[in-house]
Amino acid sequence: MQSFERLMSPLIIDELMIPNRIVFPAVHTGYTEADGSISPKMARFYGELARGGVGLIIIGATAVSQGGELFSGTPCIDDDRVLEGLAGVFRAIREHGSVSSIQLAYGGRQNNASLKGVPIVAPSPIPCPTLKIVPRELRIEEIEDIEDQFAEGVVRAREAGAERVQFHCAHGYLIHQFLSPLSNRRTDEYGGSLGNRMRFIINIIRKSRRKVGHDFPLSCRISGDDFHEGGINLHDAVQMASALVKEGVSFLDVSGGVRGREAERDKAMASGGFRRLASSIRQAVRVPVSCVGMITDLRMGEEILQEGDADMVAMARALIADPKLIQKSLSGDFDAINSCTRCGQCRYWHSGQPYLTCPVYGEW
Repeated sequence: MQSFERLMSPLIIDELMIPNRIVFPAVHTGYTEADGSISPKMARFYGELARGGVGLIIIGATAVSQGGELFSGTPCIDDDRVLEGLAGVFRAIREHGSVSSIQLAYGGRQNNASLKGVPIVAPSPIPCPTLKIVPRELRIEEIEDIEDQFAEGVVRAREAGAERVQFHCAHGYLIHQFLSPLSNRRTDEYGGSLGNRMRFIINIIRKSRRKVGHDFPLSCRISGDDFHEGGINLHDAVQMASALVKEGVSFLDVSGGVRGREAERDKAMASGGFRRLASSIRQAVRVPVSCVGMITDLRMGEEILQEGDADMVAMARALIADPKLIQKSLSGDFDAINSCTRCGQCRYWHSGQPYLTCPVYGEW
């Protein structure tokens, strides 16, 4: 029987003990009601993952205001009406011993806001490679308003019972749109140099700190590489990571890739490229770093940690297919694990489903 000694050891971040090094990262579930409030299905989903033994669970991308939703079914934290539903989700996570977090985001040029009659906005009028809609360039006062909305979202998340908050700074959504030269061609204080392109996320962090103090844990999911010429590369990512840590970010979740470059992203992921990104960033900062990308079993996760490439490992699809994967692995019953078939149905916005489902597991 394999012990997974490193993977199952606790980790203390911001004086909060996470029982093991396994993260269920932020994924889109679509588990909302017609009015945008939280569905009971969401509490069942995350509660089952917590019951299975995941150390840190991050509720998927939650918009900070109307029009900022990433996909249909994306929850929005701009109103107190969502607090009761979110509180139930966080309670379901904590009562089984896991640590709860939530990811805050804004779609920018990568959302379906136009379907609601809301204009699509971005740092610059450069269309998303897949949606191909030219966004309207944000004015300075609008940028400042969205910064405030992120900070208010942190306040609401804490009120609902989140133990941590993560800002989504990757995958081509609004914060990443400011960070990447591919989508930011501004000539004012929010564009140009990396320091200027980081101004948006730095302001979000500082405004959040003014509202919740310096003791509430903040983290970021960042792009270690856009896998696109002219975009963020690893050198940029290391500088970004160092600057974020200097602002008090205490945990970094390293991912990569942008829309229109899915093949390059998947190739890098399959060849261990995301592991290399996490390892390089971990060497540059003194906060825990999580590695993501096709980590399909605990043996792979243990290897990543033993070799010093990350402090935590993020597993999404494998745990969606079998929330009991951890327990089965610890007992040595690997043959009983229901493995992900990589069918893609969990990415419901691509598969035509109204919300996340898995043919291996079923529905929650």
